[in-house]
Order: sequence, then structure tokens, then C-alpha cells
Amino acid sequence: MHLLMILLTTLLSLTIAAPLQEPVLFLLKNNCPFPLYIREAVAASPSPRPWERCKNSGETPEAKMPAHSTAYGGYPVLKDSCGHSIKVSRHPRGAPYQFEFTWALENDRMWYDMSHEDGNPFTDVEREFAPHNHCPALKCGAGNDGSACDYAIQTDCATKGKLHAWLCGRGKGEAEARDLSGAVAIGKLEVVEGEEEE
Repeated sequence: MHLLMILLTTLLSLTIAAPLQEPVLFLLKNNCPFPLYIREAVAASPSPRPWERCKNSGETPEAKMPAHSTAYGGYPVLKDSCGHSIKVSRHPRGAPYQFEFTWALENDRMWYDMSHEDGNPFTDVEREFAPHNHCPALKCGAGNDGSACDYAIQTDCATKGKLHAWLCGRGKGEAEARDLSGAVAIGKLEVVEGEEEE
């Protein structure tokens, strides 16, 4: 009995000492007067450990996100170093602008950037990527080609929390969302005709 109590006490202390990590969510606010075409992707494997497989790897079908709406990533960002990308374009199957992020297992930091490597359809509008955790924001004003905010400008932060992005600027007084009310999961948006649902 004494041995059992010692074992239970040890297990309890390990459980308390190592709390579970809550997943991080991504939210995109479309403040544009036009719809966006959006996909969510997760890498096949974590960069530092190419022999492992990422949970939820793959890409969602392209979906239409209405003007003046909010969507959130359906795949939580876990502390696993698996890269996530939200690909956004102005037209169906258009060259996408990307919001990229990961939560590194190796150093417990959030890494994030914006990228026009595959397309730059939003140079005429303001775009921003700002975590709700006092981490540095990335922001380009309308007319900027990405040199002020896009990759190779990237940042990381030790504080974890929701990742927020805006296209066509923030609304007057608009702050980061505190909850998901009114937001729709990217995977629940209307799939673009011709795309296969998985």
C-alpha cells in the first residue's frame, strides 16, 4: 500500500508539472468589399524531423470566403514544428498570398510570416498578421509590394495565443477577436465549384 501511494503521488506531481499545451488557432478577417478564395494547408512533416508525419497534413479544397467575414483555421496549431499555411487569392485557383506559421517543438516559440512567393494579389490593400499575445505584428500598407512585411521578414515569439490576420485593414477600433462567435471554419466555407471535397 505504501509503495502504491508513492507511485500515485509521483504520477500526480508529474501531471501537475507538465500541463498539456493548448492548441493555437488562426483567424482571418476579410474586411475587403470582395470575396476571397482560401485554402488551409499543413506540411507533410516537421522541417527538423522529416521522418515524422504531421497530424492533419494536406490541403483543404479551395473555398469562397465572403466579403466582411471572419474565418478560422480548422486545424489547430500544435507544438510539433509542423508548418501551417493559409493561402488566399482574389480569384478561384488564383496565385495565393500566404499567412505561414508554426509552433516549434524544439524551442517552444511561435514562428510566423506573410509571403507572396507564390502570388501577390493584395498589394493594393492593407494586410496585417498580429498575434493576440503582445508579439510583434507584421503589417503592409496599401501600395506596398511586400518589402515592408513579407518573407524574408519573419518573426517568432515565446508567447502563445491566437494568430490574427486582416486583409483590407482593420475596421475602425477593431481589435483581435476574443472568441469565435460569427467566425466560420475554413473547411466549412462554400467549396469552389470543381474542387473535390475530402
